[in-house]
Amino acid sequence: MATGASTADLAIILIAARNCIFQQARRHAYIALLLGIRQLVVAVNKMDLVGYESSVFDAIQDQFASFLAELGNTTAYFLPISALGGDNVVK
Repeated sequence: MATGASTADLAIILIAARNCIFQQARRHAYIALLLGIRQLVVAVNKMDLVGYESSVFDAIQDQFASFLAELGNTTAYFLPISALGGDNVVK
């Protein structure tokens, strides 16, 4: 992850909605911020497995935004997706 991120302007952090947080997602966000990447997109995948419940998405967004704020980054774009159904991926 560090090698690929060393020249990136934006990082996409992928979180599975059903599994929530997320040691690996935290680690990737931390590495991205260490490498100077300040633009983050947090893709919350597998929303279809939780019935597209906005409360699940909101809880993940709140928890991960708090974590990012602790690291000094308060700006991230959160995106609910379902790769299986293509929701917010291809349509």
